Amino acid sequence: MALLNNTPANLYIYIENMVVVWGEKVYVVNSIYTKDKYIYFDINDPETLKTFNVRQSNENLILIIKNDLGIAIELEHTGLELTFDGINKKALMTKLNSVNKNSQEYKNELKEAILILSNRGLNPSVYNLPLCCIDEEIRQFSCKSISSWKNSLLDKCSRCIKNNECAGFFTTSSILPIDDIKPFI
Repeated sequence: MALLNNTPANLYIYIENMVVVWGEKVYVVNSIYTKDKYIYFDINDPETLKTFNVRQSNENLILIIKNDLGIAIELEHTGLELTFDGINKKALMTKLNSVNKNSQEYKNELKEAILILSNRGLNPSVYNLPLCCIDEEIRQFSCKSISSWKNSLLDKCSRCIKNNECAGFFTTSSILPIDDIKPFI
């Protein structure tokens, strides 16, 4: 996270790797730490944050963060979006919605993540992915939805001997790894 409280000391906040989207432009802003109460985005100098202990009434300054005794409070503004490490909600959702990997492309990553979590004492679960698309080593973590109507299988799954154990797909999934489905016979 790039908004750190009480860093590097009490009453300070640290703002790191911030990007501001303003007026269809993207600005990479300087990283700073401050104990000042008010942090502003300056329209005339968009790469440098301005900090003050007294509220400013300059039309070129937009109050974006308030330091409340070492706790950073991000303030919202129409037309201005703060992001950290280049990630914002809108960009993240666009990326997630554009993912079109087949299950073979992420099979190893999924296996690695599940095993790391399991080895650390957590109880991970894999939902909405057919057993035949999951590496054998982590199939034990596959779970069906608690609502059976949410589980959907393809026609070619009807001959599979593991239908009763298989989570299938979530009924509203729009991208299915149809080519990866290999029924257990």
